[in-house]
Amino acid sequence: MTTKKYILDQIPLYPLRFEPIYEYRLWGGRRLADLLSAPLPDGPIGEAWMLSDRNDYQSHVANGHQSNHRLFRLKSANITL
Repeated sequence: MTTKKYILDQIPLYPLRFEPIYEYRLWGGRRLADLLSAPLPDGPIGEAWMLSDRNDYQSHVANGHQSNHRLFRLKSANITL
């Protein structure tokens, strides 16, 4: 039991924020800007993926010591408790 507590004490917990993935679409527009707090990139945006684990579209952590790591890496981290 002591080992498990020690490992948990070494893992800093904080809310993860992810970089959104904006998808250009010819039929897209700018109306998503009214719904989202982050500014949109230029061009017609048809989709905003707030969290994605597709092989071709991986979300990246935007904050903390895990910054720039992909969601897949966080899921596949082998932490033994």
